Amino acid sequence: MSGFKCPCCGNVTDIFEKDGGKNLSEETGIPFLGKIPIEPGIVKASEDEKTFVGIAGNSETGKAFMSIIDNIRKNLNEKQ
Repeated sequence: MSGFKCPCCGNVTDIFEKDGGKNLSEETGIPFLGKIPIEPGIVKASEDEKTFVGIAGNSETGKAFMSIIDNIRKNLNEKQ
């Protein structure tokens, strides 16, 4: 997860260490797949047993999920 973007003002608050996942991937040599903004709608989708991308695929967070899926596919294709 990356920062929380306030739905009212758009400011991003980094709740966790900024770029912690990216830095760890560089240290370990594991590919960095991307950042997913903290989004309250993810919890709601989970509670409703729906995929977040299925209900909010065009949102910034939905696009982040899709980008990570594309990166996973790319990494899998490179290993084949």
